[in-house]
Amino acid sequence: MDGYAALWTDTNGATNIKYSEYNPAVLAFHEAHFEAVEAGTHGIRVDSQPGCTITSVQPPSGKAVNANRGWASISVAVAAHTEGDHTCLWTMACN
Repeated sequence: MDGYAALWTDTNGATNIKYSEYNPAVLAFHEAHFEAVEAGTHGIRVDSQPGCTITSVQPPSGKAVNANRGWASISVAVAAHTEGDHTCLWTMACN
């Protein structure tokens, strides 16, 4: 679904809100995307929004993180890289 917000916190504690969108020019296919991230651990929080009560967040592999009072927060470890596009998709589930 397009237009849904995700709050990104970078390794320095700065935050930025990103919205899900369809924009092939930036490789966003109905998803919120974060680009040019530095190596380290980043936080992403998604809150329930109109039409979507967050129930869980599923990483590419491993155990899902269940929502807590209408929101879910995850940590994403980004390795150092020097070139190319690197993608890590997390699926947000809502009802």
